[in-house]
Amino acid sequence: MIRLQARQVWRLARKYLFIRYKNTAFGILWSFVNPLLLLLVFSIIFSQAFPSVENYKLFALSGIVIWNFFPGAMGTLIQILPDNAPVLRSYPVAPLVLPLAAILSSLLHFFILFLAFAFLLPAFGWKPSWTLLGIVPGMTLFALFTLGWGLVLGTLNVFFRDVALLWNTLLPAIFYFTPVVFPADLVPQGLQPFLWANPLAWYVLPLRRCLVENEWPTFAEWGVMAILAMTFLFAGLLFFRKLKKYFIAFL
Repeated sequence: MIRLQARQVWRLARKYLFIRYKNTAFGILWSFVNPLLLLLVFSIIFSQAFPSVENYKLFALSGIVIWNFFPGAMGTLIQILPDNAPVLRSYPVAPLVLPLAAILSSLLHFFILFLAFAFLLPAFGWKPSWTLLGIVPGMTLFALFTLGWGLVLGTLNVFFRDVALLWNTLLPAIFYFTPVVFPADLVPQGLQPFLWANPLAWYVLPLRRCLVENEWPTFAEWGVMAILAMTFLFAGLLFFRKLKKYFIAFL
């Protein structure tokens, strides 16, 4: 049974990855548009605002590329069950297979996009280093954390479709509350606890350092990333299991 579900997850993940750009003229090139437009906007507005940042364009672009994984994956996870209601009603598919396939597809898409960006980053002054390898385990932990959040909100969205609308409303605030395009030390000392209370900061900041500053995350940072990922994943799975028996009635 586990082997069958693993095959279903992999097959669906490949399907989601393929249909993302099906019937588009430029395919994956569209994934470059959003990060580059954001980079253009923030470079115009903030290029002189952070003198402590040596190369703001590289700093901002690397943060945006890492950040973009989160809203993309969350948007899919929140909608994956309602969007596949006919599948759940008609085929013997375990509901958990769908969010697992969605997060795997999002992670694969990130790595494909990141490899493509690797050819562009040197134009912004990026020099590759062995610390780049930290992106693989770091993004895997980020994906598990995101899956945990996605299972909670995706489950709630089955019963209350306002959840998806509320998420889209809150997302810009979450972006600006996370140090994606500004340095963390810019936040006043009295507000630093609030910054680090944001779990996304524990992924964006260490992973960006892997890219921009060629620094491996500290042991403590790895520990926090792992604890956050396992805690949110466990909570999400527990919440999902408790309520999945009611899905069909509400889908």
